[in-house]
Amino acid sequence: MNIVLFVVDQLSAKWLEEGSALACPTPKLDRLRRAGTTFANAYTSNPVCCAARATLATGLTSRGHGVLQNGYRLNPELPTVMGALQTAGWQTGGFGKLHFEPHYRGFDVDFHKYGFDVVHNRALC
Repeated sequence: MNIVLFVVDQLSAKWLEEGSALACPTPKLDRLRRAGTTFANAYTSNPVCCAARATLATGLTSRGHGVLQNGYRLNPELPTVMGALQTAGWQTGGFGKLHFEPHYRGFDVDFHKYGFDVVHNRALC
């Protein structure tokens, strides 16, 4: 079994619905959706990138993890879903924009400390 979680910025659900295929065909995403689970009534606890990603990673609200807006750093000492999966023997990977650290820290941030075994994000920042 595999777990794949796509976290994207500024992508409205309407662009991923079957009826919007004429505007922007997404056959590979459509196939993944049919074979997996779709959360049709999901809401974010904070509508900005860093805070929403920190909530997904930790299960805490913005107040709980301290990432209130973009530009804040997620404390790597907080438990994460990725870290829990590692502890249970899963291999974890982060690909693309992880955004647990502010961009001003540079592109060579070590995201392994958040619970990722493999990280590929430098070329995408």
